[in-house]
Amino acid sequence: PSAVSSATLPAHPRGVLRRAHPPLVGGRAQGGGGMDAPGPYIVVHKTLVVTAGAARASGIVERIAAGRRVNVVEVEVQDGGSKIRGRIENPPGWITLLDQ
Repeated sequence: PSAVSSATLPAHPRGVLRRAHPPLVGGRAQGGGGMDAPGPYIVVHKTLVVTAGAARASGIVERIAAGRRVNVVEVEVQDGGSKIRGRIENPPGWITLLDQ
């Protein structure tokens, strides 16, 4: 599983990802940012798996520890919307933002 936090934002369904900004208003992030949007995230689970490609089965590039910020620059909806993957800047690769 992946992992990213802000104390005011709801967790990824598996409790590993949270948006770092902007703050929530009425359960949705201002400016349209949600778990399906580019932007800053903070790792909240012990490990965030970063893969080389958008496919979750692609090779693991790195594992990131809790507390680290990542910047999602692109999102890709997969499996009819039940999975959302995000491409991050550093380390270069892809993470799972949502997996229902």
